[in-house]
Amino acid sequence: MNNRIKDALQGNPISSKVAVVSGQFAGRVYLVGGMVRDIIMGRETDLLDIDIAVDGDPAELGKILSKALGAHLFPISREFYTWRVVSDSDSKNRFTIDITPLRDVSIEGDLLERDFSINSIAIDLSSFSEGEYIRLIDPRNGINDISAHLIRSGDSSPFERDPVRLIRALRFENVLGFNIEEHTARFIKEKAELIRDVSGERIRDEIVQVFHKGQADSFFKRLDSFGLLNILFPGLSGEGGKNQFALISRVESLLATPPVFLSDYSGEISAYFETSIGDGFLKADILKLSSFIAGYPGVYSTSPQTFTERLKMGNKGEGLLKLSLSNHILVPEEGSLERRDIYHLLSAGGDAAIIKLLLSIAGEEIERGEDLPQNIIKGYQSIFKFYFNEYKLREKPLLNGEDVMSHLNISPGPEVGKLLKLVEEEYIVGNISSREDALGYIEGGLLYSPFRKGG
Repeated sequence: MNNRIKDALQGNPISSKVAVVSGQFAGRVYLVGGMVRDIIMGRETDLLDIDIAVDGDPAELGKILSKALGAHLFPISREFYTWRVVSDSDSKNRFTIDITPLRDVSIEGDLLERDFSINSIAIDLSSFSEGEYIRLIDPRNGINDISAHLIRSGDSSPFERDPVRLIRALRFENVLGFNIEEHTARFIKEKAELIRDVSGERIRDEIVQVFHKGQADSFFKRLDSFGLLNILFPGLSGEGGKNQFALISRVESLLATPPVFLSDYSGEISAYFETSIGDGFLKADILKLSSFIAGYPGVYSTSPQTFTERLKMGNKGEGLLKLSLSNHILVPEEGSLERRDIYHLLSAGGDAAIIKLLLSIAGEEIERGEDLPQNIIKGYQSIFKFYFNEYKLREKPLLNGEDVMSHLNISPGPEVGKLLKLVEEEYIVGNISSREDALGYIEGGLLYSPFRKGG
């Protein structure tokens, strides 16, 4: 294990320099947190997200590290006297180093205050910089629990001190593939009500990490089994959740491996879902949330505002979620769709069109319990082909409001927007192709004349 730790630290330009430079600090320097756990597991870890505890002044070590790494130093918590060292935003190796003082008089006491035994292990970086045998500090036998794949809290006090740990335990279980130790499971159930007072931002961050690194369907099932789901989102629990879990499970499979009949657009579909929309969310996360909510008619599926408020979602994420849950897309049994029909379908879906289509495919597959008929497959293929080959390529409008008002000599008003929408439709379905075509179209149309000044 000693060699594994050395190899992990030395194999990264940032962590290796941190380990060496720590020797310039007067006190002891300890690497702590999830990075230590992942190194011991032999798991691929993010060595650019580093947590350090020091027996001394965090600001002083911060100054040493920021100078050695050419990075920036600033305080992030005056209450806990935590300092952060970060790289330039355009740096090739972007990193974040958080430095805190020991929570107790010793590193052992500090580690006893942490959430779970697997996260209560420290690497003494001072011993690394001194060339000694690397010293591991493990007062809660976390290494044994890592070997046994167990999440253990010891008692209920970690959940009382910070109730977000109630769902963090389930996140670690999900992402790491571990099991929650039986006494810890009992403590979670006993203290479940405490989750009610945790801020939406912290709940959101835990859920998003599962979305990015784990399996959302099994995570929500576990939230339900521990009694946490209905406390977080009243109404999303019990019998109604069975269909919901089937839908989100199917959606996750489609995200991991798009259906063969859409293989021509797998790259474009992946790029769409990897798009960030703020607050840590990707469009893929909105699809997962939509599929989670969609099976509860009358609870959140028709009005997800309470849900989005609980997670403190920004306007963009909230709007995309609402749009995803409205007016489900259904391909007609005969499968054939005219270009104008596809345009109206995609236009109604807006930025959530692909989310709605994946939800539709997942729902169809679950309902039919078999491969989709060829005519339905052809219908979906025609929609995706139109979207990526024509709809997206013609997003830049031929005209703007000023063009319409100037050309027709009309005043600002809702009529201008209606004309622009008509032009967009004719452009995307292929009936016009240039600015001149568009001007000719609105001039020859029937809707503009009542709005012309003086006429």
